[in-house]
Amino acid sequence: MGFRYRRSIRVGKGVRLNISKKGIGVSVGFKGARIGVGPRGLIRTYSIPGTSISYIKQTSFKSKRNRSGSIRSSNSDTGNFSSNKASSGDKTFYFQKQKTNEKKWLVLGIISLFFAFVNPGFIVFLLLFAFLYYRGLNNPENRSKKLYNKALELFLNKKFSKALTLLQRSVEYFEDNIFSHFILAIIYHDQNQFDQAIRHIDKYISRNPNDIAAKFIKADCFFESQQYELAIDLLQSFKFYSEEYEINRILLLGKCYFNLEKYDIAIEQFKKAPIMKKKINEDILECKYWLGVSYYKTGDKKKAKTQLAKVYAENSNFLEVEKYAEELGLI
Repeated sequence: MGFRYRRSIRVGKGVRLNISKKGIGVSVGFKGARIGVGPRGLIRTYSIPGTSISYIKQTSFKSKRNRSGSIRSSNSDTGNFSSNKASSGDKTFYFQKQKTNEKKWLVLGIISLFFAFVNPGFIVFLLLFAFLYYRGLNNPENRSKKLYNKALELFLNKKFSKALTLLQRSVEYFEDNIFSHFILAIIYHDQNQFDQAIRHIDKYISRNPNDIAAKFIKADCFFESQQYELAIDLLQSFKFYSEEYEINRILLLGKCYFNLEKYDIAIEQFKKAPIMKKKINEDILECKYWLGVSYYKTGDKKKAKTQLAKVYAENSNFLEVEKYAEELGLI
């Protein structure tokens, strides 16, 4: 059983200096209501005089973390993780500013200043607040968040080099700022520094293991660095609930098998995409292209001709479709 030490010293009307093993605190108020600041944070106590009924609310000065442990659940998709899509003004959960302590401290500062004017004894409370204010705003986590918020604005305005510098400083101050790691992964991916991108996205995934958009970024890093087997393992571990993003997963998985010269498996993957849709977007067009090229590689020129003819009709300049169209006698 541990020993406890606590002493309360009255330093003015309604003001008490509280000393304990955990540190020094100050409380102010009157019978039935009291507010205090100490090592554990801000404590408000309300009671009904003459009864044993009371209500205590405590607010920690430490920044609140994401309580769910995940920025994005596995039941929803984002997919807007590339710098081009992010900077187009598409507001996703990944690109929101982090809350810092300024507003909270401003409110507490106004309260402290008011009490100091009402009763000179509250000056002790005000001095303690000033100390905690300085300490709160300059703690590593708060500094990291402020740097992240500045970097985010630069990132969304396509000033990636400046954003990169601030984000690197952000994770130096606070290694667990996973928002910074997420955007660092995107920037390094766009700069073809895939090892660095994987290192940062791993930091993010370690805190958000169910985030499938982050897993897709990592898989794409594996693909671009020609680690196809690793990309396949990761891509097979999840599916997007949105058809729009699921097409991207199917396409990347099929291309992994294609580059490993496993053309029959690649064909089966590309066929999973909604290639029969009348409305063709860029992703479906690419699925049709790689499906046609995969048929070509297996020697099935009839099916290759069917798929590549549709691609050529849609966009004659798409990848190398013109070369295959000539070889298949389409032009």
